[in-house]
Amino acid sequence: MNNSPNHRLTFAPLILASLCCCAAMMFSSCSKKTSSLIVGKWQVQGEKAIIEFKSDGTMINSAEGHAPTVKYTFSDDTHMKIEMAMQKALPPGANVPASITVDCVVKINGDDLDMDATMNIPGETHNKETTHMKRIK
Repeated sequence: MNNSPNHRLTFAPLILASLCCCAAMMFSSCSKKTSSLIVGKWQVQGEKAIIEFKSDGTMINSAEGHAPTVKYTFSDDTHMKIEMAMQKALPPGANVPASITVDCVVKINGDDLDMDATMNIPGETHNKETTHMKRIK
C-alpha cells in the first residue's frame, strides 16, 4: 500500500466529488412529488368552486350538485389523468358515455396550481382548458 502524500492527494478530489453527489441525491429525494403536493383543498380562481384532492386518489368538486365518482392518477410528476363516472340516472335517449377521462398537465408553485386539461369525450373535439387555483389554508 502506498501512503505517500501524492497518493492521498489523488484520491481526495474523488472522495469529495462522491460526497457531493451523495448529498445532492439525498436532498433531491426529499423534495415532494406533485402527487403529494396536490392533496388538499383548492379554490378555482374566478369561481366559487372548491376542489379537494384526497390522498387516496379521489377528488371532490364542491360546485357539482351531485357527488360523482372522480378518480385521479399521476403517470409522472406533471401528467395526471382524471376519470369521472357519469350518473346512472340519465334521461332516456341521452347519448352520454359511462365515463369521461381528462388528461391534465399539472404545475404547482407554492400555493398556486395551474392545470391544463384536455377532455376525452368520444365523438367530440378535444378542447384544452386552463384552470388556475389557489390552495385553501
